[in-house]
Amino acid sequence: MWHGMKAGKRQKIFQELRREIYSGLYPVGHKLPGELRLKKRFGVARETMRAALALLEDEHLITRIHG
Repeated sequence: MWHGMKAGKRQKIFQELRREIYSGLYPVGHKLPGELRLKKRFGVARETMRAALALLEDEHLITRIHG
């Protein structure tokens, strides 16, 4: 059950950020807020935030650059 709750949060964050990207809040070529800032905004663990960002990357909506 716990993994299902994490999956639900991850999916909701993914959907919210995807909506914001499509709405033009984050135009192509512009950065999203940092992982730490997003983690605080959504009130989730780092693991959950990273999983949501991975979904966006899988959909080719973002490109993550490490470092």
